[in-house]
Amino acid sequence: MKTDLKEAGFSNIFIEDMTSSWSKFTKDRYKNYQDNIDRHTRVHNEIIVQNMLYFYSFAMRYLSGGKLAGIRVSAKKIRLLKISL
Repeated sequence: MKTDLKEAGFSNIFIEDMTSSWSKFTKDRYKNYQDNIDRHTRVHNEIIVQNMLYFYSFAMRYLSGGKLAGIRVSAKKIRLLKISL
């Protein structure tokens, strides 16, 4: 990936593995959603709440189970402008 970015003209490339951080985040998000399920059901409806629980649990299971990973990529690309006189 880094080579591809360099070939595309990017520099100052930084790639960080976010899998562990995102795994913890998704576990916390799922727990917080469950802890407030009465409120969510009251504000939204049962179908939306069940869909959100499914989505949150899916992300949590796949990140913690090693089936999904995450990265953060930052890079800089400077474009030179061609000026015609």
